[in-house]
Amino acid sequence: MRSLVRGTRLAGARCRRLATTCQGLFQWTQVPPAALEDFRAYLTRSESDGGRGLKMKTARDIIDGCFRTLYRDARQTDRLVHDDPFAALKWPAKADPEPAPFTEEERDQLMSHFAQRNPH
Repeated sequence: MRSLVRGTRLAGARCRRLATTCQGLFQWTQVPPAALEDFRAYLTRSESDGGRGLKMKTARDIIDGCFRTLYRDARQTDRLVHDDPFAALKWPAKADPEPAPFTEEERDQLMSHFAQRNPH
């Protein structure tokens, strides 16, 4: 239970820091999808190019975990906003590499074995 509470506090602190960073980018009551795309680009752009240098998965966790949740609560609970700009935000499909069933050495042994047995 302690780790859950600590994790929640850390996530809340991260959300507050990011919300402060975004404060000048857009009004919280009017978040256009273009502003979300710009924020995603800022998070994933390399630090040398003025971004945060985060992976796409981390950017999605931040946007969905912090901002989408805050905006959902403002829409459903507090009725401060009426639309959902997050629905228009498209994310690239995650490409999971296929697992390799053999090590490189095992693969080379198999290839050598079949090349010797069937040389054509």
